[in-house]
Amino acid sequence: MKNPSKNVAEIEALGARLEQWRQTRENHRTRIPEPMWEAAAELARKHGIYAVSRVLRIPDLIGQGFRSKSAGHSGPNRPTIPE
Repeated sequence: MKNPSKNVAEIEALGARLEQWRQTRENHRTRIPEPMWEAAAELARKHGIYAVSRVLRIPDLIGQGFRSKSAGHSGPNRPTIPE
């Protein structure tokens, strides 16, 4: 059985890193750094896309940037969900 508090802690830890990055970036259009994006993708695989994207405030996880490989719609330089 999964430990819900550990799940939340993992997502919130990345959320804190993302908030720090958001506060210190010079341009609000700067892409999320690849290591953070990959960490978000991994969390989405483990805990679900909707829950992770909502907590991290990354709508691309649901949208164009994070679709399954079989759909052929993966965004540029973005990880995809393995099937």
